[in-house]
Amino acid sequence: MGRINILPPDEARKIAAGEVVERPASVIKELLENALDAQATEINIAVHDGGKKRMSITDNGCGMSVEDIFLSIEHHATSKIRSVDELSHIDTFGFRGEALSSISSVSMMRVTTRRAEDECGFEILVQQGTSDAGRALSAPVGTTIIVEDLFFNVPARRKFLKQRDTEWRAIQQLVTAYALAFPAIGFTLHHDDNVAFTVPPAKTLLERAQHLFPAEISAHLTSLEHTVGPIKISGVITNHQVARYDRKLLFSFVNQRWVKNHILGKSVLAGYGGMLPPNKYPVAVLRIEMPKDQVDINVHPRKEEVLLMHPHTLSAAIEKAVEQSLSKRVSQLISSAIVQPRPVAAFSAYVAPRTIEINTSISDVFEPIVLPKKNPNRDNHVPYVSPDGGADDFRFESVQHEQQKEIPREVLSEPAVMYDIIGQLRATYILLETAEGLMIIDQHAAHEAVVYNQLQESAGALLSTALLFPECIAYEQADREYVQEVLLFLRELGISAELWSDTHFMITASPVLLHNIPLADMINIILDGVRNMIMHDLAQHEAFKKKMYHTLYAMVACKKAVKAGDVLSHNEMKGLLDSFMKTSQKLHCPHGRPTSWLVSVHDLETWFQRK
Repeated sequence: MGRINILPPDEARKIAAGEVVERPASVIKELLENALDAQATEINIAVHDGGKKRMSITDNGCGMSVEDIFLSIEHHATSKIRSVDELSHIDTFGFRGEALSSISSVSMMRVTTRRAEDECGFEILVQQGTSDAGRALSAPVGTTIIVEDLFFNVPARRKFLKQRDTEWRAIQQLVTAYALAFPAIGFTLHHDDNVAFTVPPAKTLLERAQHLFPAEISAHLTSLEHTVGPIKISGVITNHQVARYDRKLLFSFVNQRWVKNHILGKSVLAGYGGMLPPNKYPVAVLRIEMPKDQVDINVHPRKEEVLLMHPHTLSAAIEKAVEQSLSKRVSQLISSAIVQPRPVAAFSAYVAPRTIEINTSISDVFEPIVLPKKNPNRDNHVPYVSPDGGADDFRFESVQHEQQKEIPREVLSEPAVMYDIIGQLRATYILLETAEGLMIIDQHAAHEAVVYNQLQESAGALLSTALLFPECIAYEQADREYVQEVLLFLRELGISAELWSDTHFMITASPVLLHNIPLADMINIILDGVRNMIMHDLAQHEAFKKKMYHTLYAMVACKKAVKAGDVLSHNEMKGLLDSFMKTSQKLHCPHGRPTSWLVSVHDLETWFQRK
């Protein structure tokens, strides 16, 4: 007798059901998607014992005919497609025809439905894929499906279900995701006869998110919009002041499908530019609309994973969208500063505002030798430590005239914004009163962002000058094979270098902006990059060159920017803020540190128990 057996149909269906129905949340997902395909505008979900005992979902959708209700539990029976050719432009969720069939194979299921044109509803009971004859009854328009005793006939699967609270959290996250994906639809979720949340139809995603998320998250939400060709990106994200220990509130939707794709989540985090602490995550709802033929949703039985045709283009677009949204939010907060008279006694360091004309550079506002070389109150402050590890205990010195000529500047075409500046805190932070609360600006990080932006705008126009005393820089003999490539990159930066010996470079000229920048550090950075680069890969070559310029500009910006501990006059603070407002990247300094922080009125009133 042969060893291969043909499984009975009922056993085969139980095994196949395991691909679609993994846990109670899988059941809720399939039933939710059917309700959405039925054009429901109100969906009510009730769960008992984390879904292990009982689940029900009621919608006010189009309902089913008596004929369709029996066909719906048959395997691979669907109203969504007729052939595989339709998969590339499908608009519905439940296109496989496996949902009700699979669920009914491993549970006790009751289906009640009614169409608007029918005088009464119809109900069937299904057990292990087999239904009774059904019955007519009074029912509202729509469909109600009740699922009980999940995996009662598959004990091997039932014992692997998680604890009640774990299964409930998975369902709660799932329903939250769909409520965010469809803000125009009302959702109600119950657990053990208690209401978890009720959200009415909303006009915008931001409004829906504010209904779903707690106040400490809602207060920091901002919208994002960005379009690249046929791809439209929208959503809501929290600013850098909200950081969570997990990714559970980071949702990604492609053509309204909640999907799992590591590229999407990684791109959102990249948009924050390193401002979030390590292993911390924002709250984000990312919605992507793209041509249906550029995304494959048919790669997983549960339709949770997708394949993207142009992942790198989409990744760059998402990163840009997040960065622009956060930067715009900072601009809005600063520009909402309230202009009102303030008595001098309210803040002893306050100087009456004076209207002045400035250009885009903070250096034009500073007057040389207005401050002592050392801050006399410096003992009260923590020294600023630069990103390269060295403590910088010297005040900002104005950019010299020859340096100013090298950075193109444009006179502002509109009047400078008048800020309600409260003053400085510890000669490090500029305090602003805004309509939303207390805005705190890190003067060093903000000015770094200004200088970095100016350097980017002047890329390729850096003037080199001959060094009075050429600088000799050593390198390891093992790096001789990379020397010619290093010299090429140095020339890109405007640094004239030549080989002095088998182990030394000789630097004969460099841009004025690199004054006081350790050239040895720059050469080591280039050497490290060249070692790890495939030299014939043009894309990698360009990416490294971009990174190299970023590193150089970040080093220069750090040296040129005002430092923590520099006491600034009112005009100097205002000049910095006006320049900062004209900077394209306001969210963080080139090293990734945040430039600003908002203490909202809501937070203040909570702390002082005014709410």
